[in-house]
Amino acid sequence: MAAAVAKILAKLATTKTGRKIIASVLLFLLGVVLVITAAIGALFAALIALSANTDLYYPLINSIRITEPYDPDRVIIHEYEVEVEKMRPVLDEDGEPMLDEDGEVIMETYIETEIRREEIESPHWGVDFEVREGSYVVACAGGIVKRVYHDDDEGNVVEIEHVDAKNITRYLHLESVLVSAGQDVILGQPLGKVGLSGECTPYRESETNVHLEVLDAGGEPIDPVGVLKPWRQYLDIPTELVKEIAGAEWQDWMASEIEGDIVWNGEAYMWPVPGHTRISSPFGSREMDGEQENHSGIDIPAPAGTPIYAAAPGVVSTNAHWSYGICVKVSVDGQTTNVYGHMLARAEGITDGVQVEAGQLIGFVGSTGNSTGNHLHFQVNVNGHAVDPMPYFG
Repeated sequence: MAAAVAKILAKLATTKTGRKIIASVLLFLLGVVLVITAAIGALFAALIALSANTDLYYPLINSIRITEPYDPDRVIIHEYEVEVEKMRPVLDEDGEPMLDEDGEVIMETYIETEIRREEIESPHWGVDFEVREGSYVVACAGGIVKRVYHDDDEGNVVEIEHVDAKNITRYLHLESVLVSAGQDVILGQPLGKVGLSGECTPYRESETNVHLEVLDAGGEPIDPVGVLKPWRQYLDIPTELVKEIAGAEWQDWMASEIEGDIVWNGEAYMWPVPGHTRISSPFGSREMDGEQENHSGIDIPAPAGTPIYAAAPGVVSTNAHWSYGICVKVSVDGQTTNVYGHMLARAEGITDGVQVEAGQLIGFVGSTGNSTGNHLHFQVNVNGHAVDPMPYFG
């Protein structure tokens, strides 16, 4: 084969046209090599940048909603019932105390149930996230698994040391654990499934949750909210890693997500433009300028400057396609993002990384971007795909 190729090349090299062909082929191959080299270089650069990243990201890809905040001074009120033996006079038919032969009031014993309250100091050194059963907890950053253990109070625990970030993260109450002590883990790697092991919530009926603690370089606990970042452009990393671990289970899990199993806190969204309920353009196919197109959200017309409120809580991003104009995107969880487009302006303090609550003012109706009139374009994306927002409003 090689000899035949060499013979053909030698024959081509004897003519001017042949030499041009050889030169063109060589230039093409050189271009391919350069493109591959550049791609590999970019990949290595991205990996190096990622490995040097000292940021901590959320321990879940499907929830950022905190149900129990960091509170080192937390006091739990424990209410309980006790049966107390008491005395009372025996009454006659007329309701008067009865007397014995000595003229003393006849007494009887009875049992009364009393509600007592007890204040218990119970510092909360981390935060608890709302999350559905079966979800995976992922590493907030790359590092080395320092410890994996079980404790009667903390349940199944994974502790990771992040040398570059100079801190430690601890993941408590796991149902199962996928890593072992001494193991290197990468950013977003699944550590185990959420669970109820140990004493999740003292004196209260527990629900599945994730308890995360962050320790600083000196080993002292700090509020995780102050250091955690939304996944944003890195979301594909934990998503792909979880998909690989979950296998066939991932499809069932994702299907139930899209059907609305998780809608930020299990309740309906708040309407983003109170007092303006007319929809000028619904979700789905519509005709624009004589052509059919797919409308990725709903349009709610309202006068310029009308307040817009967050339909659900989440983390703000202002990075959006130019056609949305002035826009606010709110990441509700690892899968769901709400888009508010064509704003006249954002509300004060609504910037990248800010946590907003449902009902919080985020902007004002306008007609910026690719818009033909004042309205709010409201869109719900699930795993990057637009879905009909109306079911989210209950």
